Amino acid sequence: MRAMWLWVLVCLGLVGAAASLGGCGDRPWYQKRLVVVVLETFPDSHYEAPLPGCTVTVSETNESLITDSHGQAVFFLDPGDYTVTVSKSGYTTARVMVSITYLSDGTVTREVRVAAKT
Repeated sequence: MRAMWLWVLVCLGLVGAAASLGGCGDRPWYQKRLVVVVLETFPDSHYEAPLPGCTVTVSETNESLITDSHGQAVFFLDPGDYTVTVSKSGYTTARVMVSITYLSDGTVTREVRVAAKT
């Protein structure tokens, strides 16, 4: 009887370990973290600064987020090709393509540069 309980505990431990190797929390293992970093560019300068308050939209999922104080928006996406649009009143709208593959690292970072409208 003791051996049976030991076997049950070992099996439960293996199931828990396999689950922890999966995704992050309740996300599937194959989903990747896409970090979109929005940078404001300045004319006649090499200076760039994070731009908070931008709307970042992934067209294929209709998911939109607002960039934080570091100019970042974080999405969790299945592998595939995505169109990411960045917009903010008073700034140019930027549209970029992002490809995420099963072989991508856990985090894919994409910088998007926008400028104030003149």
